[in-house]
Amino acid sequence: MRKNNTDDTLFDQLLDNFIEQEQNHNLFDQDSNPFEYDTDMTQPKPIGVNRCKPIYYNSSAVSVSLCLSRSLTADDSITVKCHNSCYMPMGEVGLSHNDTIDSRPYIKGIIHTDYMWLPDVYHFVIFSGNTPIDAFSFSFDGEAFKYADYHTVTPQSDESIIAQCDFHQTSWNLLRKMPGTKGIIDSLIEHSKLHLLNRWRKKQELTEIVRSCHFAVSGASWHIMTLLPRLFCPGFSVTKVDCNELCEPKMTNDPYEHINTLLNDIDNGVLVLSNISALLSPTGNYVAQKLIGCLTSKCYKFSLMIGGSKQEIENLLTTYPAIGSHIPANHRLSCGITGSNELTHYVFTYLQRHQFRLSLEAKNRVRELIERDYNSLRLCNDVVQHINDTLAGVISGNVNRRMFSSFSDKIADKKFYLSTIEASDFDGISFATHRESNTGCMGELDELVGLTELKQSLATALNKMRFTAMRRQAGLNTGRAMANHIIFTGNPGTGKTTVAKMIGKAFHSLGLLSRGDVVVTERSKLVGRYIGDTEKNVLDVLNQARGNVLFIDEAYTLYTGHSDDRKDFGWRVIETLLTVLSQPDPDMVVIFAGYEKEMNDMLKMNPGLEGRFAHHFRFPDYDATELCTIAERLLEKLDYRLDADARDALQSEISRAVAHKDRTFSNARWVSNFVENGIIGSIANRLAARLDTDAASVTTDELRTIHACDIHTATAATATGATAAPRRRIGFAIP
Repeated sequence: MRKNNTDDTLFDQLLDNFIEQEQNHNLFDQDSNPFEYDTDMTQPKPIGVNRCKPIYYNSSAVSVSLCLSRSLTADDSITVKCHNSCYMPMGEVGLSHNDTIDSRPYIKGIIHTDYMWLPDVYHFVIFSGNTPIDAFSFSFDGEAFKYADYHTVTPQSDESIIAQCDFHQTSWNLLRKMPGTKGIIDSLIEHSKLHLLNRWRKKQELTEIVRSCHFAVSGASWHIMTLLPRLFCPGFSVTKVDCNELCEPKMTNDPYEHINTLLNDIDNGVLVLSNISALLSPTGNYVAQKLIGCLTSKCYKFSLMIGGSKQEIENLLTTYPAIGSHIPANHRLSCGITGSNELTHYVFTYLQRHQFRLSLEAKNRVRELIERDYNSLRLCNDVVQHINDTLAGVISGNVNRRMFSSFSDKIADKKFYLSTIEASDFDGISFATHRESNTGCMGELDELVGLTELKQSLATALNKMRFTAMRRQAGLNTGRAMANHIIFTGNPGTGKTTVAKMIGKAFHSLGLLSRGDVVVTERSKLVGRYIGDTEKNVLDVLNQARGNVLFIDEAYTLYTGHSDDRKDFGWRVIETLLTVLSQPDPDMVVIFAGYEKEMNDMLKMNPGLEGRFAHHFRFPDYDATELCTIAERLLEKLDYRLDADARDALQSEISRAVAHKDRTFSNARWVSNFVENGIIGSIANRLAARLDTDAASVTTDELRTIHACDIHTATAATATGATAAPRRRIGFAIP
């Protein structure tokens, strides 16, 4: 500040008195003079600002009073621009000599915003014409502003850097309104300082300071990645490439002709790469080496910008240090949400873009919802897209229904009505990602029949993961990061797929997976017929499985048992999967499942593979009592009931099947097939004649009651009992 602390106190007291006098007056009233008793004023030239005082009016408006270094003339213009701590523009107001109070060097105006004045630190930058001259910072607690800092804007100040740099204006404005971009904007300002320094050196006929033009951006959504090339490399052409497509060999004389063509065409341009994990595959290695060759060659002049999760970028730069050597530490950018304010303001940004505005009550409602759901949102894989989808649902649902049902020609301001969202439009709306609690997932597991030892082992593993996550959040040492890939061994129908789904939910609840669904696959979906097909199939599956559980059934079929057998393409699947299995945090859990003996034989033949799996869970066969319980639960779910004789017959048939089972017996899957195709089919046949001749005489009780004869008929129909039911390859249902 340009005055001492005593003057600051006097100034604040005068303004507080001024506010008290204006409580019953419009804020636009300029008859009063808030600086009436401030006589220690100078009028140096050029114009400057000695004092700034923002006064909170309501959630959408703030009054700003300025004490200038001299009175304004008709040729002067003053603009006050305000942004929050994350560079989010709140609004601005233009002032002239007409806004002067009592012909004294004091002016006042109102900054209106379409956002909300939330608790934060706000920066008021004063412009004389187009030149920033002073910057004041104030903390806001939701009710009043408190002075925090002041500095005169110099050519080296951030405000001046922003004003001088030739940013792509549309991209710059959009970036400032995107959540999680503060760190990127800070890096952009530092990057621009070197650009300006070179401009100054050039005027003095000095050589240019060499700077890297390659970047790695972690945690950025697709929306943000589209903006950055235009800001860091203005004027360059931009080529965006999905590495999954780039690493797919083409069936031509030169399978990699498209890669060579691309790299030859990027001279003097920006190459933006997404899905960079594909570069870690065997075919991706060729692409990566070609890229490294271009980076090290003096014949190519281009900018590389890679985007992905923090772990994806770390894995890529660790695998290919030659790429990392071209991306300096200050060019490794990161997106990260710093608080709920960013997400609240982004909601307003999205609605503005779609020509909607929020009523004051609706703004407060949005703020409450975002703060309530913040812990879930900050773990969202793509929070921008998630909020976009949620708001699109609000508009097409509640807003649309309200407007359509009550719109009429009697509405005076139809445009205002059709563009305003009310608080009631958010009834029943949640921004949370519906992350299920770990307790709920374990509850589902406990409800499964049998699997006692498995439940205990899995509960211990999940509790340990939750404990480790809490230690990490507390800043305590958690040791070396390790992925949580799993081996499931057991016969068909013992619950492997069902438990995999519960693990997906549990890992999602712990923040270990960004989605938590299960992608089920097997050898026939992975191994291709021709060279390059297998790698493409695996990359496609890995892309689907990102953030989820990848469940590979009968995984042992990928390995022939001969480490030097390269004729079978199954080894290519494992080789490609190893890149994911070796990553400490791939945002994916791979589960290998299959018969116990075959799985153990595969792991013994390839010890390096076994070390990639942190957990090994065994699924025992169900005994007769457990299978009876599964059958009864399934019948109850389907709204059937067993009479006493039928219950005895069912227990007898299941016991016989278990006593004569072989290794292909499919446990719960066999029960499901016996109930749905055998027993229910028997009831239908028994009642068929009456349904044809006198359907009205068939009672509800008859339609749902199972008799012993239905069990015996079903047993006869399946002929060989345990081995007769057709075996599906994957999955089963447990009610």
